[in-house]
Amino acid sequence: VARAWLLSLLLAFVVCQQQLHTCTDDDLSGDYTRCTSLSGTRTLYYYYTGCNATDAPAPPNPILDLPCDIDCDPGWYLPLESSTCEICQPGTISLGGGNRFYQWEENFPKTSSVLFKTYCAESDSIVPSEEFTSCGWTLDGYHTDSGDLTGMESVNSILEVSLILLEDGKIGFEYMCDVEHEGDVFVYKLDDEYPVALPLSAEYTYQSVPLTAGTHKFRWIYYKNPQAGNGEDVASIAFVEIYGIQAADDKSCTACPPGKFQADEGQEFCFKCPANSYSPEFGSSECLPCPEGYYSYSGASECIPFDNPCTVESNAITYYTECVREDGNWVRTEYTQWEVPLFCDNTGIELPANVTGQDCAPCPPGSYYVGSRDVECVFCNDGKYSSGPETCSTCEPGTVAIPELYITEWDYWPEGFETFCYGECADNGWQLYHDTARASLSADVVNDLLLTATIDVGYGGAIEYDWRIHGSMKDTSSYFKVTVDGRVVSQETSGHGSNRVDLYYGMHVIGFWVHGSGEVTSHIDISAVTIAGSAYGGASECTPCPVGFYQGSSDQQYCVPCAFGTYSDEEGATKCQKCPADTYASRSGSSECIPCPDGTHSNKGSGYCQNPDCTYQTSDGSYFYNLSPYAGIPQYVDNEEKENGFFLVSYCGYLYESDSECTDSYVCETYDKFNPYAPARDYIEWAKTIDFQEASDPEKGFLLQFTDGEAVGCDDNMNRTVTVQFHCESDPSDYTPLEYSSSKSSQCQAVFEQSSIYGCPVCSYDDFDRKEGECEDGEMTVKYEKKKSAQCNGVVKDSVESCGDVTLGFGLAVVIIVLVLLVLLLLLVAVGWFVMKHQRLKIKYSQLRASNVEMTELDEEDMED
Repeated sequence: VARAWLLSLLLAFVVCQQQLHTCTDDDLSGDYTRCTSLSGTRTLYYYYTGCNATDAPAPPNPILDLPCDIDCDPGWYLPLESSTCEICQPGTISLGGGNRFYQWEENFPKTSSVLFKTYCAESDSIVPSEEFTSCGWTLDGYHTDSGDLTGMESVNSILEVSLILLEDGKIGFEYMCDVEHEGDVFVYKLDDEYPVALPLSAEYTYQSVPLTAGTHKFRWIYYKNPQAGNGEDVASIAFVEIYGIQAADDKSCTACPPGKFQADEGQEFCFKCPANSYSPEFGSSECLPCPEGYYSYSGASECIPFDNPCTVESNAITYYTECVREDGNWVRTEYTQWEVPLFCDNTGIELPANVTGQDCAPCPPGSYYVGSRDVECVFCNDGKYSSGPETCSTCEPGTVAIPELYITEWDYWPEGFETFCYGECADNGWQLYHDTARASLSADVVNDLLLTATIDVGYGGAIEYDWRIHGSMKDTSSYFKVTVDGRVVSQETSGHGSNRVDLYYGMHVIGFWVHGSGEVTSHIDISAVTIAGSAYGGASECTPCPVGFYQGSSDQQYCVPCAFGTYSDEEGATKCQKCPADTYASRSGSSECIPCPDGTHSNKGSGYCQNPDCTYQTSDGSYFYNLSPYAGIPQYVDNEEKENGFFLVSYCGYLYESDSECTDSYVCETYDKFNPYAPARDYIEWAKTIDFQEASDPEKGFLLQFTDGEAVGCDDNMNRTVTVQFHCESDPSDYTPLEYSSSKSSQCQAVFEQSSIYGCPVCSYDDFDRKEGECEDGEMTVKYEKKKSAQCNGVVKDSVESCGDVTLGFGLAVVIIVLVLLVLLLLLVAVGWFVMKHQRLKIKYSQLRASNVEMTELDEEDMED
């Protein structure tokens, strides 16, 4: 049997050779040997191709020592035996010494200089893991993606390419990723450098990274954190291009494949043929239109016949133009177009004629007519609202007017909306159907249809949308997914509903994404979209301020968040209340105040709690420890692992908001480059509570135990903990700052150590020797010297005390005696002056008394007469 098979194969070869023409010089081709450096040389070998070489002359001898450093730009190539570059003709392209990989069929690409492979690894590793042998990047023809990681615990899905560059170049790629906002991330890693996070993008985005000549490993890593969500999130790559593999494209330019074209010379890209056109051969410079009765998707190499004839009722859509003012009235035009994609034959069928002068749509909520129906709608904003057709009303304090933009008619794309299609596309993506925006899926067609809305919102920002899936996509790989800034907010395969997503201040990108796996025919409609907080809408009602916010004035369109240390616990507040003492509100917009942890205190209206003395004591009160010099000053500790950053540790209260991004935390770890546990942010919270713990020997130190940290990335959902070991050290030369102990720490249990005098208990008087100085002028200086055996923290200041040895100098004694004599002399003078004055008064008194007696007697005699 084997011999017969060999004979038949040989016979077939002979027959084939007989059918081919005899080779001539026109059938010569050749290949160069591979260059190992630009300064090296290579050899050109000739051979015949596509002909019968049996009777042909021998190919030319190899040409040796050809230079490797002839450089051709993209769009140019180096012909065989030539040292001069030539331009690529229409229908062909070149990368100027590189390769572009865009066909992701059954196997990953492989060349002599480029090798792709895929695998999965643990979240903190790039080494293939035996636990995840069945996961990795997958191929679907037009892109490669990170695969289904649903239910897998903290896994990296890695696409790796090993490459050799002859000269400096770059690697470029077009990617898209829908990831969870908290936890999931898509990064690239070049060799042993730090991973670099790629910007989240709901549409395909181009990124390039420069490379030096030599050997490299380039990895795309998609990290899926199950604690952040279990959606079917993936990262996708449409193409990869590598420049610098060699100095030039040799022999010829690359022909555009069927379904693509390039109309100009000197180019490096081929383009897909638009829908309803095709290119059947390699090297096309243009696409051919599909004949009547046929259609095609974009990138087609052939057209498909229509199955049925079209009807206006089933396959045409009625639209309206924007309103314009004509003859004093606001009107619009009604017109009809065929739906896209169109899967029926519309040959010979005419659409209805346009109808002019149609009434405009009613004014949307939050707006009113000025004067009459024939005047343009005016939106109520600047803190006012409209509940009727004629005027705007005032919102009272405690309430605000949040403007809203309503989209209920889909005759043209609203400002900020764009649509895209990836894969086999009949048009640009989503289509307008007047009452809805629609994405259509077809069996045997693999594509992604994306509608993006870039919106800017203020206070009260939100987006609400009504959706419906016609037909079911269950039990297939197709789905309808909505993302906000790359974060998946919903994913559906059937049904209908109305969803609302709250948005914070600023710009956002909303993505309505439909993936068609080719397994089902269906379409997805979005009928009504409301954008709250938009500056382009109006308010139809007053909204009470939510808890944590207030508004003290009327005619406002935003509520004010309560400041640090204040709160509001009721809707419609006109002011915020201060937090009571021993409670705090560390973030603006608080609806309640949180009690201070044990051992800490706050004044009324505080945003933080602190241990005011920052002291700790043993349970029996025998030993005190004083850390007050550290109050308000976090300790900075470098993380020893190269991809990490630093820790901030606070001994006396929560870290201030200005110190770290952690909220209400004593210990915060900040990453300089990449956070492997929560890649979407650069910090991890390690501790919410603090406890003092006695050491076995209180004189040698103590411990602070920090608990209730984040559990993300920890085994068994265990919360992170931190232990700080203080060692008593009285000799300053042996002090050590706070240091991370890698030998005592684990992934979610960090241990720090510090040796200083602050690890020692506070001193008592018994720990000092009293040293009295000499008594001089009734005073002496008393010094307290710490005993050599004392291991404690503190000093006693020198004091001045009185003493009993009072001795006066001669000069001072003389002065005192003189002063005493002067005082005595003054006393004698004063006594003499008083005596003399008393004698004179006594004489006068006697005289007056005698005179008074005589007068009294005379009066009595007169009265008798």
